[in-house]
Amino acid sequence: MIIVTGWLEVDPSDRAGFVEGSAEAVRLARATPGCLDFAVSADTVQDDRVNILERWANAETLTSSAARARG
Repeated sequence: MIIVTGWLEVDPSDRAGFVEGSAEAVRLARATPGCLDFAVSADTVQDDRVNILERWANAETLTSSAARARG
């Protein structure tokens, strides 16, 4: 299993919209073969932070997904 995690800084006034606006990307990622989980969430401590989590079955599914995303 491969876990990719990170975070983004956003304007606190835009954070809720950013998280809501990520819903389609989350749905698409979760529908991708090999994607075990994908999440975008507001941080519970920092109001200018959005957390990103991805879980993939293996490195091959992660890299093939990235290649498809690049077109």
